[in-house]
This record gives sequence, C-alpha cells and structure tokens, in this order.
Amino acid sequence: MIEETGHFYRAKICDFGFSVPLSELEEVQKTPIVSAPWRILAPEVGSSSKWSIASDIWSFALLMYSVSTRKRPYENLTTNEVKARLLSGIPPHLEYDSSPYKDHISRMLSLDPKARGDMELNCSSLENMLEVQ
Repeated sequence: MIEETGHFYRAKICDFGFSVPLSELEEVQKTPIVSAPWRILAPEVGSSSKWSIASDIWSFALLMYSVSTRKRPYENLTTNEVKARLLSGIPPHLEYDSSPYKDHISRMLSLDPKARGDMELNCSSLENMLEVQ
C-alpha cells in the first residue's frame, strides 16, 4: 500500500490475513480463497489455493514491479480479466520503460514455482543491485 504524506509517498507492506509463520511453510498451505488480491496472486494460489514461499515471491515480484515502474500489474484489465488470465496460466504482461530489475522480476514471475528461487537469494540479489546503483 502507498500512503501519500505531503510531497512524498510512504510504502507500507501489509498483511491482509493471508500470512502464516515460516515454520509452517515447509509444506504448502492450502487455504480456501474467499476474497483475494488477484493482481498480485500467484497462479497456483488462484487455481488450487496452494500458498507457499514461492507464491510470496510472485507477489513480491509484482510489488517490485510497481515500485520500480510506478505502474500497477495488469493496469488496463478488470479484476475478472486478471483472474481469468491467471487461471488460464497466462503470465502478466509487464511494461518496462527502463527498470534495471526487469530480468530479476521476470525470473521471480516464472509460472513454475520452483524456478522462482528462494526469498533469501532473491532479496540478496536485490540488495546487490541497489548497492551498484
């Protein structure tokens, strides 16, 4: 979430009630979806309610996309159109002007959850990119 404070924006990462302790994520969690943030939801969560660290990486990648490009994922689509694309296995089409994070974000948005890497590696890669800039 973004909060406008004067001339500045403050990013807030929120828990909308979907989180579980990391110790419980050794196994994939299966939780029914009542209301979901479809624009940042991983495809496997939408199709089978399988929450995991890999699905968190997907959501984190879309957060990185939004922050680095100032664009919303699926910007010109309705929520129902986003849901239909995800459930059909169609990855998001993301528009980049000049984001240095494009390759990193694309890797974290792999349709194969195992190909997204782990959160620690993704975060350390991001830290390295930030240090270079």
